[in-house]
Amino acid sequence: MEDRLVLDGKLLRLSHNYPFRIGLMSDLHVGAEHAIFPKGYTSPYGRLIGLNGGQEILWTYLNKFVKELKKCKVNTLIILGDPIAGKNRIEGGTYMMMVDLETQKDACAFLINYICKKVPSIEKVLLFRGTPYHGAKESSVELNVTEKLGSKYGVNAKYMGEYSYLTLQYKEFKKVIWLAHPATGATMYPETVLGRDIGQFLQAFAMGKLPKVDMIIRAHRHEYMELHKSTIRYMILPCWQFFVPYDKAVKWHAKWQPDIGGAILLADEQMRLRPWHFTYPNIIDPKRFLTIRHTSDELKVKPK
Repeated sequence: MEDRLVLDGKLLRLSHNYPFRIGLMSDLHVGAEHAIFPKGYTSPYGRLIGLNGGQEILWTYLNKFVKELKKCKVNTLIILGDPIAGKNRIEGGTYMMMVDLETQKDACAFLINYICKKVPSIEKVLLFRGTPYHGAKESSVELNVTEKLGSKYGVNAKYMGEYSYLTLQYKEFKKVIWLAHPATGATMYPETVLGRDIGQFLQAFAMGKLPKVDMIIRAHRHEYMELHKSTIRYMILPCWQFFVPYDKAVKWHAKWQPDIGGAILLADEQMRLRPWHFTYPNIIDPKRFLTIRHTSDELKVKPK
């Protein structure tokens, strides 16, 4: 008979203090047909913009994530790039709700303010530059959203540019986090590329070219990934957009299914980092399913 080891112990409750509680979101792509959009938003032209079925589901996902932010009393919210969708210039505006960047930026500020109102513990919002394709060459859309948050809603928001070294310090303990939106687009074995990025950061530190970092956070890939190798943690953030059927994504259909959601990074009183991720099921259009039924009469057999 097979021996089985059964551990039957009592629950142990561990208690820690978390001076830093950071909410992490990326790739909102507000303005795209397949992306999150704020419910109840009226455009600057006075039009109440409704949501499609997929966006209604994304809205329920967002409110689930907001509950987690509120439960953890998140005090900093980071939007790590691509807050709006842009114009989709390559395909002439296909998959866009509207290509008016001002409306997209206004709706995005409305959405972020909604999160801040629901999570009153948020003290500061940090926005990072995303993929230039989702913005404008003439100006930074992320900076514009930041300005709208401050001037229109009174949100304490700051634009961080392309990347940042974020230092978390509590008493004698300290951790440094490097944040940026861009990430590799490798489709097969991206874990290898994450490990390579860690190695290059360690090499640059050893050569005196970069300061030491304890964690790297990127986005862009629309999937959640986490790797802890050597002395550096690595996290790729999920997105807020369900599957977009453009040519490249259809060619790699199974590999390009996104992870939808966000993350919370907790740092305790000894600056031990604890990332929690919250991801939700991908949304599949029911109209994409086709069933063919055979409806002809059965053959009649004559009695002998």
